[in-house]
Amino acid sequence: MKSVAIFTWCLQKFSNYGQTLQCYAMQEILTGLGCKCKVIRYRSLNDDEKSINIPAKGKIRDYYELIYRNNHYENQACGKILKFIDFIENNITISEQCYTIPDLKEETDDYEVLLLGSDQLWNPMWTEDAYLFDWADNRHRKITYATGGITRFQGRDALNLAEKIFKEGKYDYISVRENSGKEILTRYLSQDVEVVLDPTLMIERKKWDLICSNISINEQYILCFFIGKYSAHNHVLEYFAKSNNVKKIYIIKSNLLEEIIVNGDKKIIEDVGPTDFISLIKNASYVFTDSFHGVAFSILYNKNFYYMDRAYVDSKLADIDRIVNICNTLGIGNRYVNCKKDLNNISPINYSEVESKLAIEREKSLAYLNNAIYK
Repeated sequence: MKSVAIFTWCLQKFSNYGQTLQCYAMQEILTGLGCKCKVIRYRSLNDDEKSINIPAKGKIRDYYELIYRNNHYENQACGKILKFIDFIENNITISEQCYTIPDLKEETDDYEVLLLGSDQLWNPMWTEDAYLFDWADNRHRKITYATGGITRFQGRDALNLAEKIFKEGKYDYISVRENSGKEILTRYLSQDVEVVLDPTLMIERKKWDLICSNISINEQYILCFFIGKYSAHNHVLEYFAKSNNVKKIYIIKSNLLEEIIVNGDKKIIEDVGPTDFISLIKNASYVFTDSFHGVAFSILYNKNFYYMDRAYVDSKLADIDRIVNICNTLGIGNRYVNCKKDLNNISPINYSEVESKLAIEREKSLAYLNNAIYK
């Protein structure tokens, strides 16, 4: 049995459905491969914290972290945060809270494999030294799985960071989530780079059903999950609902959701936890989203989904390359909607073909992980 320390985001700074569910999925995949694994709970200290004495590991540090998170999340719905914390505590094996490189060395000392992934851990806006593995010695095998964010490398500062990250031999095995990421990596490296599935897509629907909550909505509805703002898409959603005779539009409240007019046709759903997120997609008639993981779970539950621009968000955060990549990989085709007329050019998805292609991609991704961990 190999021991694997997983480096990824898990309730890092915001209550993020994709982050948390991909973290859970990564753990489940590795467990299925016979690994003993844990997720390394890490965040870097902010400037104010660097001037104080952080408590030693144990219950006092956990209490300190709880206070920090309560302050950090003061503008978010408490019920939602509690659901995220409950999900992580009951479903994900996590380490002691780490803040520094010495913390990381101590926490991973007896682990054979360090795995980076998935999510946008190589995004130059957010990546940190902890995720570059320069601090880890050669006792550890260092691998990446579906690591993303590479397509964000633009400008001289980003390229300098790229040269620091992508050194020959830094990682024993490398995989990314997007074909465009592979194209960029091959500019820096001669070693093989694999393209693999996001961890959430590696878990079959029947297993997601085991943790899915039971939100009972006894009517057809369109589910909207936008990380950007909803208002830019309202006219398209209302037109689609009327054209398809769907009476309800349910909107998952996000951190950027602005005040919108809520009437009998629209309902904002608050305090949605990770398992509620799955349930709302599972039971929807249609899904509209600007989120990669909104698309991923729509695929898992065979939904006719539509993806839209991430409205009024910094263009650096509005990358739809991930969505385009998975749609092309699975032969789904164009599901992008910008205006009403785009809806007329999109056909229902043939999920029997999608499921066949998804099975092939799962097999390839598992083969990569097996080789990376055990070969």
